[in-house]
Amino acid sequence: MILKNYFKLIKESKKNNPYRSPLELCSIQLDYLSLQDTFFIKILRGGVMELHAHRKDERDDVIVSVSYEKIIPVLIFMKSHYQISKIKKKDFSPHYYFFYENFSNIDAETRQLFKNIARFFKMPSPLFCTNKFYLHILCRHLAKNIMHSMIMQERYITEHKKSLGGYYWSLNELKKLVESELFN
Repeated sequence: MILKNYFKLIKESKKNNPYRSPLELCSIQLDYLSLQDTFFIKILRGGVMELHAHRKDERDDVIVSVSYEKIIPVLIFMKSHYQISKIKKKDFSPHYYFFYENFSNIDAETRQLFKNIARFFKMPSPLFCTNKFYLHILCRHLAKNIMHSMIMQERYITEHKKSLGGYYWSLNELKKLVESELFN
């Protein structure tokens, strides 16, 4: 199933899209709440990963940009900050969808980003980032990990009534936490 979806994704990614940023290498939508809002993970050239939440009713966005130097501390923070527990199917129905993937032109910083992500997951480090299917599997692991952390973030917000729920507010709260804990 993974292979079939991968080849379909590669075929679709060859189509020209004038709305896609030329810096974008990979775009994954995380969908764990029944909302019209959207939540994406984007891998960009220059070794940057973006978490991007869009609020449809307000046409508002929140973006967390993480460079290849900070990716491991951010992933460790996300994993350790939230109490890890099993996800009940009735509460959340997690899915992720690959919208775009083209790893044909990777720069040195993006190569380092993938190496750091592989190190975090204790997977073999991609030496030259030429195996595109391996990078796809790496992005799948990244999407699952971030989605689980965001579900725990949503659960934390709901239980503690810290703010409103949803993709936008969850990412907004996470951005505040990450900036106060890691970037100060």
